[in-house]
Amino acid sequence: MKKIIFFFMCAVLLIPAIGAADTKVGILPGFAVLTVEDPDGDTDNESVFVPFALAMTHDFDSQLRLYSEFAYYDFDLDAGTDKIGQEVSGYQLSASVQRLFKFSHALQFYAGFGLAYTNAEFKDRYTVDSDGFLDTRYDDRDESFLSGLVSLSREWDIAESISLGFHLSYQHAFGDGIKGFKPAFSAFYRF
Repeated sequence: MKKIIFFFMCAVLLIPAIGAADTKVGILPGFAVLTVEDPDGDTDNESVFVPFALAMTHDFDSQLRLYSEFAYYDFDLDAGTDKIGQEVSGYQLSASVQRLFKFSHALQFYAGFGLAYTNAEFKDRYTVDSDGFLDTRYDDRDESFLSGLVSLSREWDIAESISLGFHLSYQHAFGDGIKGFKPAFSAFYRF
């Protein structure tokens, strides 16, 4: 089932590139404030740098577009007496439908919603006692999950085929998984 979902998400991401009219591809370095919904207990929040994210947009018309993204996550959550520490790494494919909200030439942005498919490993899961020593160790997990996603984007054309922008998103896993908020800068090339 994981492979079917993965290939479906790849198809959603790649189909617009076939008819490359009004298609942009780019990178999105950014930060994220993430936490893990862990089946064995609470976890701490972590602010992380997300150096690797690729994005693509495909305009359906002047108001609607598909925004898709591939990102890699690798971060550690600190352990506590009531918080499970762990190393988290994995990739995420997401697709959102975004609509243009245009109030004036200077005040316009895309906002939308979509789904994210994440495959992640959760390793070295443990809690510590009040003195900081190992209290409980938990088994590693390797899971795939879907998340709901809301996003907000704004780009400015700086050349005929190049635009710079800002992207803001929030994801919440359906069940156990990663949830959090991610602001990112974007640089796109238009075909």
